[in-house]
Amino acid sequence: MGKITINRLGLFFLFNLFYTGCSIQSSYLSSFPQNIECQKIDYLLSASQLRVVPSKEGFMLSSPLVYAKRILLPIGTEFRAKRVFPQTLPPRYIVEALRLNSKSSFVPATGVVFYSEGKYWLTLSNLYLPKN
Repeated sequence: MGKITINRLGLFFLFNLFYTGCSIQSSYLSSFPQNIECQKIDYLLSASQLRVVPSKEGFMLSSPLVYAKRILLPIGTEFRAKRVFPQTLPPRYIVEALRLNSKSSFVPATGVVFYSEGKYWLTLSNLYLPKN
């Protein structure tokens, strides 16, 4: 058997990125519904810091994400997040999904929530929005 090199890992990553789109790997099937059509948001826009507050699922958006006079993420958007490195301060959380309202399904989103100066801030690194 051949060695796994960085080039092979890179090709594997690109292959998965190309074919998965908004769908999720089989290990996450229970967490996300299948066949949700999504649109990817520009990474520069999704990298902006957004104010969030703790909620039942993780965090809730307290200010909308607006682009070109269009609200992409409304106030109340829920983010499913889990705390990483529980022993460290200030606390940090990893975002794994979002939903626009309590009636919709969760869709993939990746990012970090961090605590600074008495407030929680969200920075998304990968964002898909359901096409409606």
